Amino acid sequence: MKNKNYLFAILIFALFLIAGCGASPMPYSFADKETDTAGTAVIKFEGTRSKIGVDLHFFEDKELPIPNRRGLTGGHYWSPVFFPAGRPFKLTVNVYYDTGDVGTEHIFNCPALSAGRTYKLSAERKKGFLGIVTSPAMLILKDTKTRKTVYEQPF
Repeated sequence: MKNKNYLFAILIFALFLIAGCGASPMPYSFADKETDTAGTAVIKFEGTRSKIGVDLHFFEDKELPIPNRRGLTGGHYWSPVFFPAGRPFKLTVNVYYDTGDVGTEHIFNCPALSAGRTYKLSAERKKGFLGIVTSPAMLILKDTKTRKTVYEQPF
């Protein structure tokens, strides 16, 4: 009888994980009326192997809304995020370490992006001997196709 109870509990837990934990991407655009003239570009906000990541909070004065949640624990996240191409703009980003919820906000002065291109914005802290930080932390914008750094900004 105990084995059946354990099996039943494991089955319920597995169904809960499958039904509720899957997060799915949803596109979002800040480039509504400007797209007719210059087009759009995409920025992906991602973490790195060193468990440091970047989340978008504001595009200039427009706040990124919280996506609708799905299931009991799962939800959606914004990806890709479209921006107007051909002009510089400011982003308010949250730089976090180890967890996605705790971090500090910084202004990223994004250069003009090329229409139709996809970029990745990440944060890096270079560490040297004994894990000592050797240079200022940087927000790094890279072209995802060429993998070349487009712009770096210390924070």
